[in-house]
Amino acid sequence: ARGVPDPCASCTNGTLDDWMRSTADFRQHYYGLRGHVHASEGAAPSPQAPALVTVGAIGAARLDWGARPVRIHGQTFFGPIIRTSELMNDAVLGPWVLARKGPKILVATQTRAIEAWVDAKGIAMPSTPAITVTPKRAADLWKVAAALLAPATAAEAWWRHAGAGMSAQAIRVSASQLRALPAPGNHAAWDRAARALAEWQRLGTMSARDKFAGLMCDAYGVPVGAAREQLLEWWRAAVSDARAGDVAASVRARG
Repeated sequence: ARGVPDPCASCTNGTLDDWMRSTADFRQHYYGLRGHVHASEGAAPSPQAPALVTVGAIGAARLDWGARPVRIHGQTFFGPIIRTSELMNDAVLGPWVLARKGPKILVATQTRAIEAWVDAKGIAMPSTPAITVTPKRAADLWKVAAALLAPATAAEAWWRHAGAGMSAQAIRVSASQLRALPAPGNHAAWDRAARALAEWQRLGTMSARDKFAGLMCDAYGVPVGAAREQLLEWWRAAVSDARAGDVAASVRARG
């Protein structure tokens, strides 16, 4: 799978379908928002005026919303938002708002590794084709995100679905394929990794990232040694890119 290491996950238990729901939106949702996308004008997003998040703004435990201009419906926006009050009476978008509001995980498509950001405050909405993930139990929000972002999960997705994307350097995983990925078997390590993920998303440091990655290797039973180091080295390169420097313009600290 294009130089991707073996996930070496010796401790799994069921699939992520046991823990989460995932869905992608359709063209009708994207085009239905025409005329309802606004510039935030520097205001922080809120549940009433959530950020409209494009896939390019989603990184691993990072959201770069507002860091650069995005094109939506032929217009350029810095920090695009929608106002939910404008949409509630629409036959298509009203139910969509109700289904997507609240805490969730937004997952990018067409990335080198699975990249996801936790919207713990319900201040963001997905722009097609971003995938929305919600835990089956609200308390498992960070656990589900930790499993999606785990190095072993990223490698497993490559081994299963390499070639599905449009680039040899990226993989495209569907909402249903995310649910079919293995769940961790070491729940104590998984719990610790979920807390570490919240810290990584808050701080955005390499040390916080590496702590999370090590704990998720424990959760999936990746043995300590050369195979783990190879997996971690590949994963760190896959989730790191130039956008990591845009901390000041992102909403990572707000999430």
